[in-house]
Amino acid sequence: MIKYTDFKNSLEKTVNDFQPIFFAFSNEQYREGIKKLGASKDNKIMAVGMGGYILAKDIKRFISMVGTRKQRLKEYLKDPEQLKDAFIYELGNHEFCITYDYEPTLEALGLKIDKLTKRKRAILVIAKNEYLSYYDGDQLKEEVA
Repeated sequence: MIKYTDFKNSLEKTVNDFQPIFFAFSNEQYREGIKKLGASKDNKIMAVGMGGYILAKDIKRFISMVGTRKQRLKEYLKDPEQLKDAFIYELGNHEFCITYDYEPTLEALGLKIDKLTKRKRAILVIAKNEYLSYYDGDQLKEEVA
């Protein structure tokens, strides 16, 4: 089994290795990024989401990379233990213990509640119970002792 955090890091590395790309969250970062890419009227940039920008000419290559990442995630989630690990991680990442909302967790994994098989629903319930057992004190007692 590959831990979900390790798998997620490998997906992140795929995006980070894509070049040329820059991320900007301020006007100054945006101006620096445009210079870095050598953008101009003839060499336009495109936003790719989450603050990322690439040259327009690289969009097909970027879309291909994103498609490959989605396929890798789909394959990863076929293993029941890996699916459970991913559910537990994303439940925590999206504060399920506060919201009791499955949607952000499922969305992060490219899944929809109405499209889950019975098997995947059962794994989600197991993951939810394991995740919430931490807040019921089972895990907290072990950590404090």
